[in-house]
Amino acid sequence: MTGSTCYISFLTKSGTAVYWCESGSGEFSSAVNITVQDDADAPILVSPVHPVTEGASVSLSCSSRTQKILSNVFFYHNDKLIQSDTREELKISAVSKSDEGFYKCEYSGRESPQSWMLVKDKPKAELRADNTAVPVGGSVTLTCSVSLSSSSSSSSSSSSSSSSSSSSSSSSGWKYYWYRDEKHSEPLTTQDAVFLSNGQIRVSQEGLYRCRGGRGDPVYYTEDSQSVRIGKTGEFGFNTQC
Repeated sequence: MTGSTCYISFLTKSGTAVYWCESGSGEFSSAVNITVQDDADAPILVSPVHPVTEGASVSLSCSSRTQKILSNVFFYHNDKLIQSDTREELKISAVSKSDEGFYKCEYSGRESPQSWMLVKDKPKAELRADNTAVPVGGSVTLTCSVSLSSSSSSSSSSSSSSSSSSSSSSSSGWKYYWYRDEKHSEPLTTQDAVFLSNGQIRVSQEGLYRCRGGRGDPVYYTEDSQSVRIGKTGEFGFNTQC
């Protein structure tokens, strides 16, 4: 999408909303949450500006006009009190669709304007194989990627580990985790595969392979990819039970 600017010269409280733009070809931008406040003494809810991806962690807080984070705050979700203690933040460790909605905070009897938190679907990893049959004395290359065309994450990128059981894509910050056979929950290690760059590995053992992406601290994971069965020469196939 090419750049374009929209100027709003005078905002009133009715301007509180979620804003986004659409290109002439039908592409949508990420949404931005804008809250207009008309009470100079009311607290301000500090919440995510962009949509939050399902499974990510989120922290909301309440601040004064001077940007001081307040304690002894009441937090509300869809007008229902959900936290009332001395903590300065409302922390949601793994956001779900049920967490979507309006949030506000209350301090010393004054309420902040409501802010809408939008929860987007969790992205899914995609697994591709250059071949589904291991040649005699050879190997197969598997590639894992994460498509963010319909989802995005607010988690920060995690650094890659040289001895990790995953490889990292420098273009997106995702770190990839590989698994073989449904019964194994532990990621593959360098003893099981040759780890390449760009979310790729080489394997020589037959089995049912899958992958997932992760980033952030704590790590936020995508959904597992579809499973790909790697067999001996002449045996191949995708698993339809994903």
